[in-house]
Amino acid sequence: MIGRLYTECREILVLEEGYPIVEESLKGLLGKGLKIKGRLDGTVPGMVSATRTIVALSLRNERHHRIACSS
Repeated sequence: MIGRLYTECREILVLEEGYPIVEESLKGLLGKGLKIKGRLDGTVPGMVSATRTIVALSLRNERHHRIACSS
């Protein structure tokens, strides 16, 4: 599954409760050439429960950032 993520994705947005264990693990395994986004890079606000609102805002901010960078 990890190999498939690496070959099929350009970036991964990690949403998890508590300490960013999955995000850190993915950065360690896939961080070379693949963008891993989440709490550690500020894409998802830290110290906040992952409510629907936080998830929606994180996705919207990512989409807005992607559009701004591509123009």
